[in-house]
Amino acid sequence: MRTLVLSDTHVGDPRVKGEKVIKLLKKRNFDRLILNGDVLDFWFEDDIKVLTKHPLVQELISTAKDKEVVWVRGNHDHEAQSNMLPGIRVEESFEIIENNQRVFIVHGHRVYPFDNMAWYSRWGAKINAWIWKVFGTDFQRKLQKTCCYQKSVKKRRGQIIDKYGKPGDKIVSGHTHLVGYHYKNKVELLDIGSTVFTNTYAIVENGSVALGRV
Repeated sequence: MRTLVLSDTHVGDPRVKGEKVIKLLKKRNFDRLILNGDVLDFWFEDDIKVLTKHPLVQELISTAKDKEVVWVRGNHDHEAQSNMLPGIRVEESFEIIENNQRVFIVHGHRVYPFDNMAWYSRWGAKINAWIWKVFGTDFQRKLQKTCCYQKSVKKRRGQIIDKYGKPGDKIVSGHTHLVGYHYKNKVELLDIGSTVFTNTYAIVENGSVALGRV
């Protein structure tokens, strides 16, 4: 079975359009779709009726009509419920076992203080979005390029392995909006970034994980 994994689409964030992701869903051959957290962004828009009108959400709902679609909760959509998007199941994580290989899919925010849902994280995101709309500057993207942020991400990837991994496992994570690889205790972790910001996704097939670009 071929599983397509998208991460951090952040529908509701004013920076997100989603056209490339829609094209990917239409052209890519896959049997199952995993939405690895922050699918909808309730930090910016909490009206589910508004969010479901977004073209990308409509495409996700359409995909769920003939394929298995699983929504793994992230910190921006931790209030997600299975009745929000028709046909899409909500989970805290997802496990694939193929070819005697365990692939564990998790958003990755759970190793951060307060699950990275503290008030200052929310306000920081809103202030950044306002600055982007007014001045066209995305300070979040600038921060992600700093050595300090990347060092913190490396530490968190190790903590994800410690919390969820077993020797021989492969872990697919999101949340950081950075693409990266981490190996520890015979566990491989692939951070697939954000499908809308880094234009990346993963394909899981026969126990192998490959990174793709939109």
